[in-house]
Amino acid sequence: MTTDSSISSIRVMVALCTVILVAAALFLASPIVEPVAFALFFIALVYPFQKMLQKKIPKAAALGVVLLITLVGVAAFLYTIARGFWGS
Repeated sequence: MTTDSSISSIRVMVALCTVILVAAALFLASPIVEPVAFALFFIALVYPFQKMLQKKIPKAAALGVVLLITLVGVAAFLYTIARGFWGS
C-alpha cells in the first residue's frame, strides 16, 4: 500500500518534471514562439483602437487606418534605431 506522503512526493516529482519539460519545449520552440507572442501582444495593443474606429467608420476603412498608423509607427521606430547606430 502507498501512504499519503509517498503519493504527495510522487505528485511533486511529476509536477517538477512537467515544469522542466515545458520550459525545455518553450526554449527549443523559441524561434516560433517569440514572434507569435510579439504579434499577439501587438494585436492586443491595436485592437481596441480599431474597434473604436469601427463604430464611426466602416470596418475596411478602420482596418486601413489602423494598418497605416501601425506601419508609420514601425517605420518611425526603425528610423530612430537607425539614427542611434549611424548618427545624424
